[in-house]
Amino acid sequence: MIKITFEKTFWGASIYAATSVVLLKVSAENDNHHILADHAVSMGKAFTDLLPLSEQRKGETTLQYVSRFLAEWSFAVLNKHGYIHSVGSTTKSNKIFIWLGFHNPKVSVNCILLGKELLLGIASGQISSEEAVKRAKSFIEKTRAFSPDYQAKILMQAAFLRNIPYMNFSLPDRHWQYGWGSKSKIYFDSISEKDSAIGRWIVGDKHVNKAFMRKLGVPIVNHLLISNLTDLQKVISTVGFPCVIKPLDLGQAKGVTVNILNEDELKLAFSKARKISKSPIMVESYIEGDVHRLLVIGGKLIAASRRSPASVFGDGVSSVIKLAEEFNKKRMANAQNGDGIGPAPYDSEFDLVISKQGFSRSSIPKKGHKVKLRSIPLQGSGADNSDVTDIVHHDTKFMVESLAKSVGLNIVGYDFITEDVSVSCHKKGAFIEMNSCPSLRGHIQNGIDVRDVANHALGYEIGRIPSVMIIADDLSYHQYKPELALLPSLGWRFSDGVGIGGCLFKKIELSHPIEASVSLISNKSVEKILLVCSLDEIIKFGIPLDMVDHLIITKKIDSDWRDVLYKHSKTQTEMYDKINMADVIKKHLL
Repeated sequence: MIKITFEKTFWGASIYAATSVVLLKVSAENDNHHILADHAVSMGKAFTDLLPLSEQRKGETTLQYVSRFLAEWSFAVLNKHGYIHSVGSTTKSNKIFIWLGFHNPKVSVNCILLGKELLLGIASGQISSEEAVKRAKSFIEKTRAFSPDYQAKILMQAAFLRNIPYMNFSLPDRHWQYGWGSKSKIYFDSISEKDSAIGRWIVGDKHVNKAFMRKLGVPIVNHLLISNLTDLQKVISTVGFPCVIKPLDLGQAKGVTVNILNEDELKLAFSKARKISKSPIMVESYIEGDVHRLLVIGGKLIAASRRSPASVFGDGVSSVIKLAEEFNKKRMANAQNGDGIGPAPYDSEFDLVISKQGFSRSSIPKKGHKVKLRSIPLQGSGADNSDVTDIVHHDTKFMVESLAKSVGLNIVGYDFITEDVSVSCHKKGAFIEMNSCPSLRGHIQNGIDVRDVANHALGYEIGRIPSVMIIADDLSYHQYKPELALLPSLGWRFSDGVGIGGCLFKKIELSHPIEASVSLISNKSVEKILLVCSLDEIIKFGIPLDMVDHLIITKKIDSDWRDVLYKHSKTQTEMYDKINMADVIKKHLL
């Protein structure tokens, strides 16, 4: 019915899009493609959690509509975890082209081809809408390593708002570079290259973590490490009841049991933790209160949130399960795709938690009586998250800020349990642990501006460096060696050479201006950049940088590409005589 052919990859801005995109051509293999329009609508309805329903526009042919639908569907699928900006379609000389941004070009191409396969399968009756959704979700998970995680996506959104360039530094390892050259910084999720390796080791080990906090005078929970059931009597005498069990090597509450009241429950909790972890098991004293996540960035407390386990209040008429169902219905009605919010499950933990409060599923709590549905405050299982930044006691604020400075980490999250965060940590509550890659999601959902997170996490030293691009066909770096050597921090690229100052790089792919540019802006020794590209290179690969300070054009250029070049440069000069490189450097790079 339809055929999709890969045309090329633009690694920079082009006449199609302002960012890197893959370009594909769509054509009809026979006259039956017109029946795909209705099936595209059906397929769109199956994915309404990813993208708004899109129908055929006035004046749009069936093939144009189907092409646009596949591009927009792929854009939505990739942005489930990714952060790409460009998607579109156009018709030129009776040929239909679609383009799609990418973190990895192969993944974007494969996504479009998957969309086509699913659409044709639905049209032929070989694939149901449910199966299409299942296969799309499988694709999303299999290619997740090529996309930023939620933490990195937040930084990217903020960087985008601040006009800070960012790019992949290492895939599939999910390292991202923000800024260029001497004004750049590399992050893994929200962990920066500036973070102390020793600090990350301290924070990464729950036992060392607590020892470090105790050493600095931070109030922590009483705890003990055990390896087998023979240690349980020691736990009872040292930690006592109620207590908490958690595996030493796992996070996100995996294997955790709280509010353990007796030896039998302790044995069950230990067995549960041992099934998923072979590491020592940490037993902690249970402290009444809510978990508070205190977020410190750049040595300053910027946000604090209270996380309370899912709970309901009796109305004197409804059963516990009826109250829980109503709670989940209201909660999920406000949930949005990708926000991490989930319902409180009706599982064995649900039954255990309510039974410890004297209830069963059919019990009817008195009006106003609070009933906890979960023991651990996770957003994915019904937890309430509220901002308490303004009421954190100054003692607690001082402790977390001094801890962050002492451990040498730019971003740190602290879990602090207390019934009242406005009371000094030295009088009430205790710290549980530190986290070197704390979730930013909850704080943003509480109202903290994404740009505020970036201002603290990315800092103000990240950004762009001065840049000049010359469009010329016959310039050689040999002509300008003396001028280039005078600027030891100038990164430069000609069609026959790439280097910094007077140093020529031998191993850079000269025929690929984007690769050469990436090499230069990834080098922290580069404080300024000069790119010399032919028009043919620009048309083939795209514009190497998304924005340059000054553009010099040495030849006549067709209006389409001329407009794109002007759009991606702050100032321009058309210079058709011989270029005086010394003047260019003096005027624009000194």
